Amino acid sequence: MKTKLLLLLLITIFVTQTAISAQENEKPSSVTISYIEHIPPFWFRDSDGELHGIGPDYWRLWGEKMGIEVQFYITTWSDSLDAIRRGDADFHSGMVPSIERKLVFDFANQQTVMTEEYLFVRKDLGAKNPSDLNKIPIWTDGGISEKLLKERFKGLTLISADDYSVINEQIKNKTMTAFVMDEDIAAYNLAKLDAAGRYKKVYSVYKQPLFAAVAKGNDKMLKLIDEGHAKISQQEFSNIYKKYIASKVQYPEWLKRALIIGFIVIILCFFIIYSLLTKYQVNKKTKELREALQNEQKLRVEKERLLVHKSKLAQLGEMINSVTHQWKQPLSTIMMIAENIKDIDIYDKEVDREQIMSDAEKIINQVSFMSKTMDDFSGFTSPSERISDFYICDACNDALRLMEHTISYNKIKTYINCEDKISIRGSKNDFVHIIINLLTNSMDAFLSRGIAGGVISIHINQKDNNTVEVVYSDNAGGLQGISENEIFEPYVSTKYEESGTGIGLYLTRNILRKTFKGAIRAKGIENGLSFYIELKN
Repeated sequence: MKTKLLLLLLITIFVTQTAISAQENEKPSSVTISYIEHIPPFWFRDSDGELHGIGPDYWRLWGEKMGIEVQFYITTWSDSLDAIRRGDADFHSGMVPSIERKLVFDFANQQTVMTEEYLFVRKDLGAKNPSDLNKIPIWTDGGISEKLLKERFKGLTLISADDYSVINEQIKNKTMTAFVMDEDIAAYNLAKLDAAGRYKKVYSVYKQPLFAAVAKGNDKMLKLIDEGHAKISQQEFSNIYKKYIASKVQYPEWLKRALIIGFIVIILCFFIIYSLLTKYQVNKKTKELREALQNEQKLRVEKERLLVHKSKLAQLGEMINSVTHQWKQPLSTIMMIAENIKDIDIYDKEVDREQIMSDAEKIINQVSFMSKTMDDFSGFTSPSERISDFYICDACNDALRLMEHTISYNKIKTYINCEDKISIRGSKNDFVHIIINLLTNSMDAFLSRGIAGGVISIHINQKDNNTVEVVYSDNAGGLQGISENEIFEPYVSTKYEESGTGIGLYLTRNILRKTFKGAIRAKGIENGLSFYIELKN
């Protein structure tokens, strides 16, 4: 019987202890946490009434780790403490564990955040410590900071605010002179209210960690709080802290806008400066290129002028020789007539006056021929800038007369087929030079290739009202190893290397383009070459 009673007693004790242990280990499905209304960035509501901040985010994460639903009881400071004593809240989010508070509350082992409250003073007051603020009201949250200031500095005017919204409103209205606030909260609020440059920190009131607090003797809740704290890593807490402090304090909305506007202004300034520099460089380069082009054009014009002069000089000896031979016959005739006249007795009544008149007429004709020859030669050597209307046939005949001796000496036959009245506007001297270039080119080819019976023909046609075509042809063997386009390039000669300069046809094309707005092309024919010249009226 005693054995049965003892066994029953042991079973009863075991069941009781198991039930007690299970009850102690059982977690609540939800907890209610109390704290103060509106102390951003730790606790605040958005425009939709949703609760945000470091505190709510931290305790929501704590609830997820523990598998417990978290609810919040947000009120004033004094009511948040009374809610723990009344049982309306399971624990307070965080407070400084003073001696008085430890009589009423038990505190968790791990802190939630570190708080450091400073005395902030308007800069224009010039205060360096709390003693300089006699008779100037100092606003506090009515907590431990107010008590410490009373103990350390006598005579301060301290005013308690139910929450930070009262202080913030005065900061916004620029009526706040001095206040006590947590450093992070103050940085957030001052930045948001665009007042960061208006106040300065003059005194650190206290620096203490905040601990979650439960009603005295609620060890079960303390155990749950510490267990949840242990499950939250430092990195997770840092991410929550940076979410609000980094984005809200360091970069308030006004600063964001200012930075964006500043960035846009910098970019615009950069593009404007870059555009101006680019424009300056382009203008400078354009000016340099324009000057270089002008210099190049001057050099080219001078070069062409020298080439024309060189070409004329090359032909000058030939023409002087031709003029010399053309003058020999007239001079001989004049000499003979002069000798006959010398022997006449002018006092003889039987003098043949008709013969004398005939001889005088012959002298006049010979001198006229010599004068015409000299005019042709002088015209060729004179400047060629004068522009006028002239007959093409006359210009071709002038060129043939200047080259007459060379042509006849080499037994070359020439033919001109044209209408006497076909005229063109330009420099007659330049056109004579063109024909002489072609004649010289043909005669050099005849000589260098040993061709006898050379024939040169010039046909002039009025194609339409605005265009005259001159076709110059020879039978000097045509092009040999040179294309029809290459012969108009400078220093490309159709003659043997020792006799050709390679600039005659190049100058011919340039003179036609510049003076007559014309063109020239070459075409091979049987045993020779034809040049087609088009001139615009």
